[in-house]
Amino acid sequence: MIPESFSQLTTDLEAELYRLHYTQATTTTIAACGTMWAATFLESKELSSSLRN
Repeated sequence: MIPESFSQLTTDLEAELYRLHYTQATTTTIAACGTMWAATFLESKELSSSLRN
């Protein structure tokens, strides 16, 4: 039989791992979106400056 405290410990650990994974995934998504936005912005800026010339 597993002691109650051990069971609680694994549950806490799983919750922490899930939270870390979720936070990391969110950060990665935000970074990816930011990079895409920056690339699009720079592209449109280059495009408009080349059209003006």
